Amino acid sequence: MTDEKVGPEKAAAIEPFSTRALEFAQRAWRPAGSGVAVCLALLLMTHVINGRNGLTVWHKKRAEDQARRSCANEKLTFEWTKCQKIPNLV
Repeated sequence: MTDEKVGPEKAAAIEPFSTRALEFAQRAWRPAGSGVAVCLALLLMTHVINGRNGLTVWHKKRAEDQARRSCANEKLTFEWTKCQKIPNLV
């Protein structure tokens, strides 16, 4: 490059900062909006999976409930067979 000074013709071609900033904002708002939408979707996904009543907690509670039910069914079955062994109970 040569060291040329900016003449009056080239100085007039340089746009003011406010105009350049406005043009940049008009070009960049759609990709920025897409990025914001993706970030919100990821935050929602993590909340659904790891939230207070999310899928992870739901699976743990479901496993606990199934364990309690099977234990209760075993106790009822044991009591029923125990009662059947006594001939004049009912």
